[in-house]
Amino acid sequence: MRSAKQLLPCKKSPPAWYKAFLAMLPGIECHAQRAFCHLATEARAEAVQQVVCGGCAAFARLVALNELALACPTALARCGVAQTRDGCQVGGRLKTRTVSSPQCQCETGITAVHLDRFDGAAEAWRDVPREDRPRWPVKVAMIDPMLVLNGGAHD
Repeated sequence: MRSAKQLLPCKKSPPAWYKAFLAMLPGIECHAQRAFCHLATEARAEAVQQVVCGGCAAFARLVALNELALACPTALARCGVAQTRDGCQVGGRLKTRTVSSPQCQCETGITAVHLDRFDGAAEAWRDVPREDRPRWPVKVAMIDPMLVLNGGAHD
């Protein structure tokens, strides 16, 4: 079996801009915490990490463009919060074919709804009855158009 040192062979030193980004990190995290204070603890932690990742990617891009003077914690955090709210993830693809993804819902205009609710009094999840309106006139018209046009009476 390998030791822990053998499993982590990374000997690369961090990039030169890394310390500058670490100095901005508390400000970015604070801004992200306030922006996502309405979320549950786990979801908030995920959102804050997404903001940090987005801020780091933006900071690296500014360094590559030699525009380091534009980098400040508030700007990086606002950019990261906006991207996180839009569903963008650093290093991930947009899931435009998944019905539950924000991108799919935005592009197609569909809305996904929960079919269960938490009942606080009973401390249990309850199914919510949902009834879609039947489209019987359309179905009947496909079978017999004269039935619909004559109000249900056949000649």
